[in-house]
This record gives sequence, structure tokens and C-alpha cells, in this order.
Amino acid sequence: ANASHELRTPLNAIIGVSQLLQEDATDLGVEEDFTTDLEIINTSGKHLLELINDILDLSKIEAGKMTLYPETFEVLSLIKNLVLTIKPTIEKNGSSLEIDYDGELGTMYQDQTRVRQILLNLLSNASKFTKNGKVIVKIRREKDITASKAGEIITFIVKDTGIGMTESQLKQLFQPFTLGDASTTKKYGGTGLGLAITRHFCQMMGGDIDVQSQFEVGSTFSVLLPVSSEQ
Repeated sequence: ANASHELRTPLNAIIGVSQLLQEDATDLGVEEDFTTDLEIINTSGKHLLELINDILDLSKIEAGKMTLYPETFEVLSLIKNLVLTIKPTIEKNGSSLEIDYDGELGTMYQDQTRVRQILLNLLSNASKFTKNGKVIVKIRREKDITASKAGEIITFIVKDTGIGMTESQLKQLFQPFTLGDASTTKKYGGTGLGLAITRHFCQMMGGDIDVQSQFEVGSTFSVLLPVSSEQ
């Protein structure tokens, strides 16, 4: 964790300076000569920073030092912000994004940053593994009939028509540093940390995550979270 913190500072500097150089190149009218190289530096820096953040999160979780900060927030506002973030990436792969919800979604009292991180990870995966297809997000608010006391849950479902997974891939899906297989890793990249962290966050907030998938047909991830961390 300490090493991860030390790595983030110079990486943020590299990313920031590369962005400034891109702006300078545009101002000087020489962007055609330098834009590609600077974009590689910027993109690679951001990718490495994401990996370091994942390692930092996992190390905190395993050390029992991950703290949640619940707050009240509008569920629909969170979804709309996520759509703005992920929609261009999905469309870049020739796919469409569909949002499906009914009734009033209301508010949640949970760690908004971690809820956003969970959904963004699932949507990023759906986008990465779906070419010329569809990504569907369904959100439902309902009574929690499994709880010992009255409460409500929010169900977030992320469904895609992507490459799907085999039975063997499904069995090891939420294990840290585990990826689908060598060919998937070579083509799509990744560390196998995202889903392990996602499940930890779901369980820390009193919920869970489930997945159903069929190879070459698509995958459906279902996240169930209590409306309030105090339920």
C-alpha cells in the first residue's frame, strides 16, 4: 500500500505534464508531429494509474483497512453520470447502451464512490468485451424479503451481448489476479483485480454480486445492495 501511494504521485505528474504538452503542441500548431506520441504517454499513464489504484484497494481490503463513507445520494443522478462517462467507449466499439428502470429509484445511503466504482467496472468490462452489440443496464428498487427486518434493496443489472464466459472461467471469476485465459488476456489485457475488488465492495456494503454467462452469447452481472448501510 505504501509503495502504491509513492507510485501515484509521479504518475499523476507524468499524466498532467503530457496533457500540458498536448495543449502546447496545439497552440504552436505542431500537434500533427507530437499528438500521437503524447497521447500514448497520457493513455499509458492513466492505465498504469488504474492498475495501481486497484492494487492499493485490494491491499487495503486484505489488511482490513478499507473504510466506507456512506452518504445520501440520488440513484438516478449516479446512473446518468455513469452514462456520460461510459457511453462514448461503448459506442466506439460499435455497440449501443440501453438504460432500463421503472418507478422512482429514490436515494441510497451508501458509499457513493464505491457504488460508482462497482458499476463503472462492470460497464467497462461489458464495453471491452462487446463489439457491435448491446449493453443493457437495469435498475430496480424493491422490498428486501430476505432481510430479518424491513428494508429495501437496489438491484443493478449489467447485461451484454459480448464474448461471454465458459464454465471454467466462471468458477474462478472473482479470484484476484485471475483472468479468463491466455488468449483473452493477450487480446483484452487486464489484471483480474477489478471483479475481486467489486465483490469485496458489494459484501462490505451488505450486498453481493452474481453472474450468469454463456460463451459467445454474453454475460449478465447482478449487484444487490441495501438501500441503506444501516439496514
